[in-house]
Amino acid sequence: MIKKDRNIGQNRTIDKDAGQHDDCSANMPLYVDLDGTLTPTDTAQEQILDCLFNGRGLVPLIKAAIVLDIPEAKSAASIHAEFRADLLPFCGELIKYIRNAR
Repeated sequence: MIKKDRNIGQNRTIDKDAGQHDDCSANMPLYVDLDGTLTPTDTAQEQILDCLFNGRGLVPLIKAAIVLDIPEAKSAASIHAEFRADLLPFCGELIKYIRNAR
């Protein structure tokens, strides 16, 4: 089990017996938090920066930013940004943990 320090996202240890489960839990989906856990980056911020630097989707992004509509700004960024998950820095220990848990 991942133990977290008081600072969110600061992993201390990973249980080396991860993935030891009964047949019932084998069919259960495994959910993993992306931002700050699986990857140390904020993917929404990455997408917003991509839109700003590459000029894609600026109008809807700026409209949402003017009225401080954060969900709309994230939505606009996710639609217009060129998101490449293969370029993200992933937490290697967590990837191993997930593979063992499956």
